[in-house]
Amino acid sequence: MAIQIPSVGQWYRDMATNQFIEIIAVDEYSSVTSIQYENAAIDELDLVSWNALHTTWSHSP
Repeated sequence: MAIQIPSVGQWYRDMATNQFIEIIAVDEYSSVTSIQYENAAIDELDLVSWNALHTTWSHSP
């Protein structure tokens, strides 16, 4: 399965937690995605972990 790279500025909804997530940065060189939750918390995921999440595209929270 190919790794899907999320789009910066795009919002997604994590179906497992029902949280909205915005992609704030993607570093393809280090395979790290920076995300911001709707409560303003910031986190980083490697692209493999990002692709393991069950997400749907969303306009905004």
